[in-house]
Amino acid sequence: MDKRDLKRLVPLANHSLLVSANSTQTGAAVDTKGYNGVMVVMRVNTWSVGSFTFEIQHSDASASGFSAVPDADLIGTEPVVDGAADDDQSYIVGYVGKKRFIKVKCTLSSVTPAKLISAMVIGGIPRDHGQTLSN
Repeated sequence: MDKRDLKRLVPLANHSLLVSANSTQTGAAVDTKGYNGVMVVMRVNTWSVGSFTFEIQHSDASASGFSAVPDADLIGTEPVVDGAADDDQSYIVGYVGKKRFIKVKCTLSSVTPAKLISAMVIGGIPRDHGQTLSN
């Protein structure tokens, strides 16, 4: 494998969250087993009103027990988009916690009409360079 091969060193998750919404949304759980690094990319397209608060959650099980990741287990800060200066940009937060599954919750407040929000979990440097993240 070429050391510049980002396709295998940084495979994308199937998805975590991509939706046009005006109410709180939670993405699917993503299994991080087999990766030496994980980050989450979050985005809100054009803002007009209301607020979007992102929260990264983690658990040892795929279907239950999710809780907010402590700040000590994050590299960066989960975004709050509540003005035009905050929209149309990507926010990247690294996860260094020990739990196997993560997902992203976005709490929307006073958002009308619906807006496009997204969050993608990206695994880096897989232990087995042929695997990809699953959800």
